Amino acid sequence: MIPLRDNIPTRGRPVVVKGLILINFVAFGIQLIAGERFTRFFGLKPEYLSAWWHDAVLIVERQIDGPGGQVVHAVEQLAPGFMEGAFPLISSQFLHADLFHLLSNMLFLWIFADNVEGELGSKRFLFFYLLCGILAALTHVALTGSTGSVLIGASGAIAGSLGAYFVMFPRAKVLTLFPIGFIPLFFEIPAIYFLGLWFALQIISGLIGTGGMVAVWAHAGGFLAGVILVGVIPRARRRKPRPRYASFERIR
Repeated sequence: MIPLRDNIPTRGRPVVVKGLILINFVAFGIQLIAGERFTRFFGLKPEYLSAWWHDAVLIVERQIDGPGGQVVHAVEQLAPGFMEGAFPLISSQFLHADLFHLLSNMLFLWIFADNVEGELGSKRFLFFYLLCGILAALTHVALTGSTGSVLIGASGAIAGSLGAYFVMFPRAKVLTLFPIGFIPLFFEIPAIYFLGLWFALQIISGLIGTGGMVAVWAHAGGFLAGVILVGVIPRARRRKPRPRYASFERIR
């Protein structure tokens, strides 16, 4: 189920959405150059976040180069500071595991978030986006515990935009691709059903444990955060009324 576009003309210029997409691509390029150490440092490590919050000390095992090029396992104590514990709640939102992870997230961001930015205004949307990402990560940590995994990806923050879109534009339609083998099938699905099904799949995957390496609880938490926050954050004042829903033939 791949969304291709919606039938809502964007109000204004989605400068924040375009900026977020650019930053995500630049960050991915840096990841490729800097390697795994960069990703681990700026990715969210739940046990580091917990230790920072409780002002606790962690016992950390590191691999270092020993004599003769041998890898030596060293154990040391670490008291995570703000940069190691809390800052990754933001920085992890701009990191991705691979190119497919990046492209799929940016597709959802481009299709759904531009309309949310148009309703909230750019400054409010940026605050909304980052806050949804933080709440999504905290949901993941609360429901899965402080594991040794590193949480990365923009999907939690993007899920917040999906939740906001779900509330704001339930009657919109999403042109959706259903590939069955080599046969592409296209359907126009009301946003309330497309996004409702997407959210339900995250919950089901989390409950039965089929999410694998995907942080489905972060997706669910981000979506719910978007649903709630969009009712709290005031929308931008507009002099002109919103354009009516367009047909797909008129969208280019």
